[in-house]
Amino acid sequence: MALFACAGADGFFEHVQLDAPMEGHRLYVADRPHLYPLARLADQYPPYAVLIADTNAARLFVFGRGATMRSGQVTGTKVSRSSVGGWSQARYQRHIENYHLHHAKELVDALEQVVREDGVEQIVLAGDEVIIPVLREQLPKHLTDRLIDILRLDITTPEHEVLKATTEALREHDGETDAQQVGHLLDQYRARQLAVVGAQATIAALTLGQVDTLLVSASSDAVHDDIGADAQVADGAGVNHSDGTPLSEQVVRLARTTGAHISFIEDPALLADVGGVGAMLRYRL
Repeated sequence: MALFACAGADGFFEHVQLDAPMEGHRLYVADRPHLYPLARLADQYPPYAVLIADTNAARLFVFGRGATMRSGQVTGTKVSRSSVGGWSQARYQRHIENYHLHHAKELVDALEQVVREDGVEQIVLAGDEVIIPVLREQLPKHLTDRLIDILRLDITTPEHEVLKATTEALREHDGETDAQQVGHLLDQYRARQLAVVGAQATIAALTLGQVDTLLVSASSDAVHDDIGADAQVADGAGVNHSDGTPLSEQVVRLARTTGAHISFIEDPALLADVGGVGAMLRYRL
């Protein structure tokens, strides 16, 4: 749970109940809400879709914040060998293949609707070895780009086991993309392209609205000052030490108020050489 309270603002009191776990217990007293823990949870547990299918039916989930946000079933007409009658084997096989294709297209349509309505950026497929290849062939590019893993799960797998297995798949995928993101950031920075590193330059860029994506260590203590790390610090911008607000909170707060995407890097070693923070820019001034 996260609590926000202010006695001086007409007794303001707001609570946020979460299914996802928060690390430890902390109290912050300041003139503004402390957003870092909630922003990290949003990055750790984003909404994602899971489609588990076999050749006759499917289950579709949207998970987020450690809980089920949506679930549903898609059921087709079961095709059995008893319906073959006097058909030749080749004709029967074509019938089965056409049925599987139609079934896959229905599932892709349902998945596309969920992605659109729920703003899902990541997809996990699961199912048997017959329907998965057909599904893969029918996925349009914008859904293929969101596909992070394919798992072998039976369609009868309990919901809590589906959540656990897919959460682990997301963690593994995030570890891989974290390294890729930081590598791209450092390459861009060294080439003097659209990137800055270090708290001073990152806060300056955030203040000016230049930041497209903020990369910040998931370990708050790993974000530290770096005076002199980058000369491009705007007048009046940069690290503020006057109110005792942690640097990690300063950059996250600025990112939220300027519409920048926030990506938390779980391995603190990846950003250790640049003070735990950096940013990809929309433009340079």
